[in-house]
Amino acid sequence: VIVDSTLAPPGRIMPSGTCILVEGVIQQATGSGKHTIELKAEKVLHLGVVEDHEKYPLSKKRLPLHTLRNWAHFRPRTTTVASMARIRHELTHGTHTFFQNNGFLYVQVPIITTTDSDEFSNKFQVTTLLSNSTEEETSTKASGISLESIKASLKEKSNRIDELKRTDSNREALLAAVQDHKKTNELALELEAKEKRDKAKANALIKPDRLNFMDDFFSCQAFLTVSGRLHLESYACALGNVYSFGPRFKASTSQSTRHVSEMWMIEAEMAFAELEVFSLFLLKYQSFNVILDAIFILSCNLVFAGGYELCY
Repeated sequence: VIVDSTLAPPGRIMPSGTCILVEGVIQQATGSGKHTIELKAEKVLHLGVVEDHEKYPLSKKRLPLHTLRNWAHFRPRTTTVASMARIRHELTHGTHTFFQNNGFLYVQVPIITTTDSDEFSNKFQVTTLLSNSTEEETSTKASGISLESIKASLKEKSNRIDELKRTDSNREALLAAVQDHKKTNELALELEAKEKRDKAKANALIKPDRLNFMDDFFSCQAFLTVSGRLHLESYACALGNVYSFGPRFKASTSQSTRHVSEMWMIEAEMAFAELEVFSLFLLKYQSFNVILDAIFILSCNLVFAGGYELCY
């Protein structure tokens, strides 16, 4: 945006966090640089500035990618995330192109599954038992009844009965006090038993082997899929060459950059085949379509500083 100093003072519109509305003419850039077009301003309206600069996420410095997790709408505007999105798009398109051109059938496999394709990997468990427990706890708190208040009431009523026994009060008042004490004691026992059940359920939630999955949504253990190859094997036996391309999940505790919790995996099933040509195809496909983005990612624009990736 080209703004003449006569339209607006530079010190007013240049600070980071300044919001302006510009009206002008779009034209081909006159100077040399990365921009091919420019907007020559004819009118400039100053809308306002950011009051708290410390909390404003954008600055002239490079932004760590972890910072942008709290500002998701800024992520695609960075060169790094935009380049990765275009590269991923081309790799996805190239994957489907390769398998479609070689006679494979695309198959969608379940994301939530009961099968264990990789017994050595930790899996994310899918359950509604935790939400049910939270709802019950919320319902108990909303009723406003606590075991401590019931026990305090029991003590008062016991003292009242002892007082009636020592005095010459009528028998009906004593019987009414005893009956009231009995009902309160039953309520206390009921609440105490419920607290024990809730505590046992909470302990069971920590240990999945003690959970009653018959009360769960699927009436059995369910997980986010680690691999879809078991499903693909059955499809391959019936339909021939098949492949799947979708999200897979591993609950790995490693903090290494080589381990991720969510990934997109290409899985194919066919008898007696070698797919080395597939990798070469993707490399050529990516190089032809997103060569500039690939060069950007590989040219040390993704650098590490103190364990964090920096984003341009």
